Amino acid sequence: MHRDIKPANILESATGYKIADLNTAKVVVTRDPLAHTQIGTPYYACPETWKDEEYSEKCDVWSLGVVMYELAALKLPFPAQNKEELNRRIVEMEPLPLNSDYFSKFFRKLIESMLSKNEFDRPSTRQILEHCEMYQRVKRETE
Repeated sequence: MHRDIKPANILESATGYKIADLNTAKVVVTRDPLAHTQIGTPYYACPETWKDEEYSEKCDVWSLGVVMYELAALKLPFPAQNKEELNRRIVEMEPLPLNSDYFSKFFRKLIESMLSKNEFDRPSTRQILEHCEMYQRVKRETE
């Protein structure tokens, strides 16, 4: 688990992109797949973190969904003026919809699944990669 995926922690190198942490990181060494601490950058924090609940690696899927949304729409999915409003929006509200004129149904559904309020409904990183590879394969074959 990284627990602080955000644009500032995504670095480009000669061999591709790397996820780093330019602030303080904590390595969790435990047999329990859930962690229970409040860290990360508020705009990218998942609902379970805001609710001070246990969370899994799906917190990183949420954060990556926020980053992908922000890169595509050039705005955050849960805009807020303060932490209380941000908490309410992330925990209770759906993200601002992506424009269907600019983004494919595939992309909109992927982001929607990554930003699911229920962590068990979010895809795993493996599912995301498999789904994206399948999409690319189909796209190449239909061109």
